[in-house]
Amino acid sequence: MRITIGDDEIEIVDTGSGMGTVDEINKRYLTVGYKRRLEGRMVTAKGRHVMGLKGIGKLSLFAIADEIIVDTWTAEAGRLSFVMRNEDIRAAIAAEKDYRPRQIDAEAEGIAATEGEHGTRLVLRQLKKLADGRTAAALRQRVARRFSVLGEQDQFTVSIDDDPVTVADRGYQKSAEYVWKFTSGAPAYFDEMADGVGGADEKTLDGVADADRGWTVSGWIGTVREHKQLADEQNSLPVLAHGKLVHEDVLPHLKEGGLFTKYIMGELHADFLDADDLDDIATSDRQHLKEGDERYVALMKVVKAAVTTVGSAWLRRRRKDATDRACRYESIKTWYSSLGPDARAAAEKLFEKIATLSVDDESERKELYKHGIIAFERLRMRELLSAVDALPDTDLQTLLPLFGQLDDIEAAEYAEITRGRIEIIRKLDGLVDEDAKERVSRRRSRWSRTS
Repeated sequence: MRITIGDDEIEIVDTGSGMGTVDEINKRYLTVGYKRRLEGRMVTAKGRHVMGLKGIGKLSLFAIADEIIVDTWTAEAGRLSFVMRNEDIRAAIAAEKDYRPRQIDAEAEGIAATEGEHGTRLVLRQLKKLADGRTAAALRQRVARRFSVLGEQDQFTVSIDDDPVTVADRGYQKSAEYVWKFTSGAPAYFDEMADGVGGADEKTLDGVADADRGWTVSGWIGTVREHKQLADEQNSLPVLAHGKLVHEDVLPHLKEGGLFTKYIMGELHADFLDADDLDDIATSDRQHLKEGDERYVALMKVVKAAVTTVGSAWLRRRRKDATDRACRYESIKTWYSSLGPDARAAAEKLFEKIATLSVDDESERKELYKHGIIAFERLRMRELLSAVDALPDTDLQTLLPLFGQLDDIEAAEYAEITRGRIEIIRKLDGLVDEDAKERVSRRRSRWSRTS
């Protein structure tokens, strides 16, 4: 399939079997609700299970265009072309008449020549919503995420402006920090993605929805380092069946309040939701599932358990990794090793918050460690370590002043700073005249600048 986006029209060319006769067009394209599965058309010519069920997706084209030209051909029957216009359809409905598209001469309408022995071309004209922020780049990602059968392996390719859409266009590899897969399996690209983020978690997610009926959920769930890496539509768990999106996002339906849900993305596959011998589970918009259906209930039971597992593992891994990164600095490692169990747990939370911040240069993160540890020590002396939990997930410019409010620290060696401050406090306690205090203060300033 090839999609070409022009200034005033969009062309979609499919090199499929085409529709050779008027009867085929009337039955397979112009009949809304055509159920090819009832005729035994379960598998495409290339061996893939058919997508969709009721054949109403074609109507969605009128959401972005007022005129649609359908141009189809086969080697046996030749070429047939017709035009459908939104205005004519509405007029027919108002007059309570049947609507009949107008047959046209494709070449006279400026339509390109046929490609190959068979295929179908759609030309969308009188565009309504092209200026909707849906650039070619955005379209690539949406197409990549709505279909899981892209690529030569499945013999299903889509190109936009002559550039093939690939798994990489989903953008998962760029943002994933940790990933977990289901025991029932994951897409072919999962292993490559897992390698790209340092490997999958040691845990796998149980994908069995109903063992007796063979209902399983496959796919993966991942998390990102920073929640702002995810746009709204990416912070989601879409569900696909037979390679096509059937539910936009099940994450909100979990009613999970944990912070980690703001970091989640993934891809779930559940072909049992679109079984040929069971009732249609899709809602009228064809983008969601009927929540009362037993298949949906079985799906959500699996997803809820999986997300709970991910939440626990995510917290454990983030704290461990954040602590490991902080302890690359020898002075921090020494300080951390000196803490008791309770203080270590609080320190790990501090490291985690600092590790998730975006910085332009790693030296800025080191500055945060410096200020953060001194603030931590003062809180520990006051037995207020619970205040670490209240530190916001924010940026460098906001967090540094919060640390600074606790003390005006500018030195870099944390253990020496703490010892030096205690020594100064002791000396000040034994002084009575203001001149002596001033001398100690000057000495302290010189020490701070050189440490």
